[in-house]
Amino acid sequence: MPRPPRLQFPNACYHVINRGNYRSDVFATSRTKAVFEACLFEACQRFGWVLYAYVIMRNHFHLAVCTTRPNLAAGMQWLETTFATRFNRFRREHGHLFQGRYLAPLLEPGETVARVINYIHLNPVRAKVVPAGQLAGYRHGSFHWFASRRRLAFMPRSECLRGMGLGDDTVGWRAYREHLAWLAADPAEQKRQAWDKLSKGTAIGSLGWRRSIRQRGFRSQLRRNAAVES
Repeated sequence: MPRPPRLQFPNACYHVINRGNYRSDVFATSRTKAVFEACLFEACQRFGWVLYAYVIMRNHFHLAVCTTRPNLAAGMQWLETTFATRFNRFRREHGHLFQGRYLAPLLEPGETVARVINYIHLNPVRAKVVPAGQLAGYRHGSFHWFASRRRLAFMPRSECLRGMGLGDDTVGWRAYREHLAWLAADPAEQKRQAWDKLSKGTAIGSLGWRRSIRQRGFRSQLRRNAAVES
């Protein structure tokens, strides 16, 4: 049975995840992480994405992305194909790099997006790659960029701060750092925020919002069926 197409619409937010084929360490070196990062930044510029957060680990990546146009599928195809081509050319290899279709649950704007951003930022801490106090030193993630003075037009740091009611200033940034350190040290709070479900399903958010998404998907399927039959 064919898999249903992605539900795509303007300004949709997604939590995108994919892993190396057979969970291999496709990003084992800083060089390969940097190549993927460059491809990701180029994809954001090409497809008009707003990148709320990202992290690249040894065998997988996470993105929190808003698509200003309904083009997640096209953008992800370009991103993963371009990275695979550059990776294989560099390594003189060939074949699939990722385990299959990426996961991309839709996210309700606001508090849900903020939770996913925190989840992504703390991925290296949960994996025990760096302690929470040294998170800014993990080079291949959005937290590193947010902590630096450099700014990328497609990657605003204000979204994670706004989701917590903080301003994009020195005080707000200090409070956000403290919040992440507290969150990293509190498994009970992570459980309360349902971190185990932030990478699952087709839509993450309030019940009313999920119902509206299901209705949107149903209407979209009806339009596709009518187009096929006409």
